[in-house]
Amino acid sequence: MERVDVKALIYIVDDDDDDRNFISTALQSFIHVSSIRLFGNGKELIEELSKGAHIPNLIVLDLNMP
Repeated sequence: MERVDVKALIYIVDDDDDDRNFISTALQSFIHVSSIRLFGNGKELIEELSKGAHIPNLIVLDLNMP
């Protein structure tokens, strides 16, 4: 399968390092994105979003984090 080029910023938020890396790798195997940022918890995500500098096109969020 050929990868699709997408100009997108994707944020992945998960407390499990393996899951973050798995999701990132899976996405990159199908699409070539501009940037993927990884966050270990929701607080890190909120801090990044509150800066207002970059608005992601997609946020992949684990809803069952402590």
